[in-house]
Amino acid sequence: GWGETYYGRGLAEKAAKFFMKAQTLFDDPMSSQRIAATSRLLQAYYSLGLSHLYKTLVDPYLDVIQKGRISDPYLIDLLMVMAEIESRYKGSDYFGHMEYSANQLLSKVIIDDVKDKPLSNKLEISYLMRKGESVYYELPHDHVSTRSYISDATYNTEVKPALVRSKELFESALEIIRNEDIAT
Repeated sequence: GWGETYYGRGLAEKAAKFFMKAQTLFDDPMSSQRIAATSRLLQAYYSLGLSHLYKTLVDPYLDVIQKGRISDPYLIDLLMVMAEIESRYKGSDYFGHMEYSANQLLSKVIIDDVKDKPLSNKLEISYLMRKGESVYYELPHDHVSTRSYISDATYNTEVKPALVRSKELFESALEIIRNEDIAT
């Protein structure tokens, strides 16, 4: 709970400490609590840019994940986090040796087999995002919470014109400051 609170407030470093603590509380790597803590710790590490720690986190689950159909909702959630990270790294091998990419594995999960409703909703959205082309944008210092997937059409008709207009307004404000010799 503390980890979730800190992570939700953008404090990934503090959150990671609590997610690590949660991992140590559950000895069985296949327990739902341990897998959930691992998923969240992986996200916190991603936010902090600690890609060299991914493999050790995911290693206990690689064999199970790559065997085929996954019915455990916590493993599916972990796989979704892996797929999200992998899509941003453009198919890297940060998770160790994988026979299939995380996205390919995710596409093998059958939504009808997932009984957990919020998770099946997340999976459905994830599938839809991977079907079409998407453009994403981000702020440079936060790799997770500020990234948004949008269609090319939305980007070109709504986001890009707004960004161009914002830039124009900002530049005109700078010009006023320069001309008025304001030292703020």
